[in-house]
Amino acid sequence: MTLLTLSSFLPSSIHKNHIMQLNKLFFIMLISTILSKSVQAQTCNACFVATPDTNNVGLINLDASCSTPSFPGNLIYEWYADGAPFLAWPFPYYQIPFYAPGPHIIDLIVNDPTTGCSDTTSQTVFIPNNCSAQFQHYQFSNLSYFYSNVYSTSAVLNWDFGDGNTGVGSAPVHTYAAPGTYNVCLNVTDTAFGGCSASFCDSIVINSTAYCYAAMQVSYTGPGPDDYIADAQWSSYITGNVQFIYSLNGTVIQQGSNPVCNFTLNQPLVNTLTLDIADSNGVVCSSTSSQLFATSTNPGCYACFYVSPLNLNGDSVLVDASCSNVPVGSQIQWELDGNILAQTQTSFTQQINTPGLHFFTLRIIDSNSNVCDSMFQSIYIYPPPCQSCLSVTPVAGTTSDYTFDASCSGTGNYVYSWSVDNNFVSSGFSPVFNYSFTQSGTYDICISVSDIATGNYCNTACTTIVVNTPTQTLYDLCGTIYKADINTFNYVPATLNEAMVYLVTLAPGGQLDAIDSTMTNASGQYCFNNKPIFDYRIKAALKPSSPDFANNLPTYFQFATMWYNANVITLANNNVYNKDVYMTYGVNSGGPGIITGNVFQGANKPSRSGALDGLSVILLDANTNKPVAYAKTQIGGSYTFQNVPVGDYKIYGELLNKNSLPASLSVTSSNTNFSNINFEVNANVINPTTASPLSIVKSTKPQTQLLAYPNPASNSFELQALGVNMDIQVFDMTGKRMTEFKINQDQALKVSCEQWPAGLYWIKYTTGQESGTLKLSVN
Repeated sequence: MTLLTLSSFLPSSIHKNHIMQLNKLFFIMLISTILSKSVQAQTCNACFVATPDTNNVGLINLDASCSTPSFPGNLIYEWYADGAPFLAWPFPYYQIPFYAPGPHIIDLIVNDPTTGCSDTTSQTVFIPNNCSAQFQHYQFSNLSYFYSNVYSTSAVLNWDFGDGNTGVGSAPVHTYAAPGTYNVCLNVTDTAFGGCSASFCDSIVINSTAYCYAAMQVSYTGPGPDDYIADAQWSSYITGNVQFIYSLNGTVIQQGSNPVCNFTLNQPLVNTLTLDIADSNGVVCSSTSSQLFATSTNPGCYACFYVSPLNLNGDSVLVDASCSNVPVGSQIQWELDGNILAQTQTSFTQQINTPGLHFFTLRIIDSNSNVCDSMFQSIYIYPPPCQSCLSVTPVAGTTSDYTFDASCSGTGNYVYSWSVDNNFVSSGFSPVFNYSFTQSGTYDICISVSDIATGNYCNTACTTIVVNTPTQTLYDLCGTIYKADINTFNYVPATLNEAMVYLVTLAPGGQLDAIDSTMTNASGQYCFNNKPIFDYRIKAALKPSSPDFANNLPTYFQFATMWYNANVITLANNNVYNKDVYMTYGVNSGGPGIITGNVFQGANKPSRSGALDGLSVILLDANTNKPVAYAKTQIGGSYTFQNVPVGDYKIYGELLNKNSLPASLSVTSSNTNFSNINFEVNANVINPTTASPLSIVKSTKPQTQLLAYPNPASNSFELQALGVNMDIQVFDMTGKRMTEFKINQDQALKVSCEQWPAGLYWIKYTTGQESGTLKLSVN
């Protein structure tokens, strides 16, 4: 091998001593480079210990504190279970649950973002086979459905239905010849992974004299990590002769007429909630169950806390663990960014002076000095907020129009939110906004600015102006109402007093109100005279005495059957005479179907007429989404659709300030009569009260995550888009857009709602793949 030296590249004329000195320097630099590369390559080392939990063989406890650099440090621990990403975490301790027996591979990748080094290691753990013969029973009419808890494909399941018949498989269906009590047994044997066997018997009651079906929706409520609510409102049963029996892990926790049950999981890992629908004598006609996974590994000991900013940029925070459950003899330990804090109380205020992402850790240490549960939260501290400023100047040539200008706030990716006398007016990307005052007076103008790129929420700037506008501020809003003629199906003007026309406004509190009404004249025309400058909506409805009443649906300008799709008419600086309404007609060719139902206010109270003379019920073709017919609720809330053709339909209720969810049904040659298709009018929505007769398929597609917190919000809230860029729009319950902006992948953005009226809002997000909504409450 030929050893290259620096002299190999130098001319022979250079003195020999100089060459020796240069060679020496060359070797020192070479060895130093090799050593530094070697040291850098060895700065990270992945290492972990995996041990089965002593109480739950399917739960693997992981300890990666043997990795280097040692904890606490800058390492990020990335865990993978059977090749799938499980968690990226700045702490070396975690737990991974496995539900299937057999071998499983756990991978760990550690990386240090400060040096750029990383390392990986893996281990194989074995979960023993554990047979369970527990099963659930559901009755649908005279059919009985049995579901086991066995997921192994090699297991053999033998059933004895208690009536002399047997069956096999994990989910058999059996028909009992007569009502009665039957003792059903399941025997499970499995030869895989060491083998196991189990048997279980349960007494079931078959009641085929009435339609009975148990269904429940289970949702997390908090504040504890294992606090849930179950709602059985979608169940079918005999009204007035029903009991809802809730059992958790085999123990009855609630029994009575209340379909809603609040409960807390009380054992590690899998918990089973069972709902039995029974009559007043306790005879069960249908059951269902749901399995939930407890996040707390030690019932009675769980860690829970919230971190809330106390100022605009969040460098002072309130840390509150009052939702935790600390057993007697245990103590609390807090950490901030890996450093143990002196605080031991459940609630305290912490000052954080460094902008950026910070991590809080809560550990509950029991009397044996063991950590019985822990929780982690992150918070982002923003740089000092930007400053808002505002100038207001009158528009030349007018006494009512003014220009609001916030350009002095500086440049950036800003969203500007305007308010007049504490009433929200508009929000957008332009720092300049023109506004017309309808009358003289003194007004407070305010601007709030937020930077969507950095997440900074600026202060609010306000100024007071005096408006003196002697110019005309009252104008006429007029038009013609056209109906579909029942004989020719051509549009013709309504006749004298044939149609009622309503003038609708958005009040400062965010509610729609019908402030005036009139009837059509002999030419089908309407007119609202001397109305102030404002934004309006127009709704027209034929009176029941009209010969075309059944074929013309109540319609908003323009062509909208729902208030939240209606076009807004802005009345400003001149009279308007051409706001014509062409009424939507129902295409009903006739058929054998009859649909009846009721609309209830709140908890089964008869519906009351609203500002628009009662509630409209609209029948739509589910395939074309076109109207077929409509009806108005009668005294007591009842409605009827007759002569409905064969097909698939959706039914909506329409009332000001209420969103509407549809009921769905199919009229067939053998199924033509539908009764009790009922709706309930709640605070913000009109809901169907019975499950849809159509089949419902639950999507298993994972949803994009958009986080909104705190919720409810007061002066501001934060949005965080996980994994994808999003377009965001926020609407109030009347459909008015409050603001819109873009949010980048994994960005946390603070949004001001200080000037918004208290109430409910919808946050709509759109990506390249999907769209969805979140509900936000503002106090």
